[in-house]
Amino acid sequence: MNILWIIMQCSAACPDNSNNTGIKLIAVIMPSLIAIAGIGLTALLAYRYAIKQKRMDIRIGIEKTRYERKLYALENCWKLMTYTSDTENTKTILIWEKSVENAKIYYVNTDNCKEFIKELNQFFYGSGLGIYLTTEIKEKLFEYRSIIYGILLKEKENKEIKIRINNPELAANMIKLHQQMIKFIKEETVYLEKDVNV
Repeated sequence: MNILWIIMQCSAACPDNSNNTGIKLIAVIMPSLIAIAGIGLTALLAYRYAIKQKRMDIRIGIEKTRYERKLYALENCWKLMTYTSDTENTKTILIWEKSVENAKIYYVNTDNCKEFIKELNQFFYGSGLGIYLTTEIKEKLFEYRSIIYGILLKEKENKEIKIRINNPELAANMIKLHQQMIKFIKEETVYLEKDVNV
């Protein structure tokens, strides 16, 4: 309908009122207008695609960084497991030995307890890596911390490095918490590695 109007306007503009002149003018102008409109539309679509692609690249970069930070946090959390392990090492909190009746007697190394609390605070808050841990891992870490902090408070007058745990259920709970943390850390690591490789 707009083309018809243009033809009529061009025809009216001609002095001899010849329809041929208006049609010739439109025939010359129309391909140029269509080409300009096509170029403009192509440029607009290319611009929108480039913006969309840039946003996607930024989003992918952010996700990649987040996954890398989560894996780094899990690696550093794994280091804390040397404290919670019931397999004796230089950093172990929970130590055991056999009694005459062949039962296990559990002790807590107070120096290692203090060092664990210090390391956990540095890891969780100081480095900021705690934000990347799952809720399950955080809960177990701080449940373990609460147990040993409670022992330290209860025995604050005791100057011994090795304090006997008279409640075997408490020691069993500490071992269970360690095993749960190991399980959660491994599961989360496998999940993240699969997700990154997809």
